Amino acid sequence: MTRALLVNWLDVPFEHEASFDEWHSREHVPERVSIPGFEQGRRLVSIDDPAPRGHGYLVVYNTASVGVLASTAYGARLDAPTPWTRKMVPAVREMTRTVCEVTQERGAGTGGYVRTIRLPGLTGPLSAPGADVGDALDAAYACEAVACVQLCRPDFAVTHFKDRTQEGRATDSVRRDEYPWMVIVEACRPAALDTATEALRANFQRRWPDARNEFVCHSYVLGFSMCAAR
Repeated sequence: MTRALLVNWLDVPFEHEASFDEWHSREHVPERVSIPGFEQGRRLVSIDDPAPRGHGYLVVYNTASVGVLASTAYGARLDAPTPWTRKMVPAVREMTRTVCEVTQERGAGTGGYVRTIRLPGLTGPLSAPGADVGDALDAAYACEAVACVQLCRPDFAVTHFKDRTQEGRATDSVRRDEYPWMVIVEACRPAALDTATEALRANFQRRWPDARNEFVCHSYVLGFSMCAAR
């Protein structure tokens, strides 16, 4: 099965950050990684200064497959949000939520620093036959202190699975306007995010001259992580 990610970019007002972090660490991520097929949940905080609107937090869940994110078990949890979840969900602002397949991956580790590189203008070219960009991923992964590089393809149908659930209907700030292909770079040091991004740009640009203008980058540092019990 092809591994999958659930990626959320979002903001939380400053006055709610402490309570959001407490809920997310103590209840929400433990609850999610207890669902069959969920492997890991992480919360990261922007290191961009200032953080662009809608990108103060990054929340990533690793799952065994895309199907996990449309499963009966996951849907049941979304349809029965806890009282603490009902209290905290309204604090989330400017949320963009994407379910995606990991189509290619270099490295098996996770890094303390993460950059999401969304590619809105390359969704068509990347979907075309023969559009393999393995050499670009190789070049990025070869950069010093890079732990992992993933190429991710959005799954529109599964992304919207949450919309009709109780928790989904309670989240009225989700932005549904863009779910492009993206690359996720994980590194041990923040400077490695830049060197890996430049390696990707150079390789993509050889194939698509306008690729340099299509990179939408946001960078984060790890705040909390939990893996599923083995």
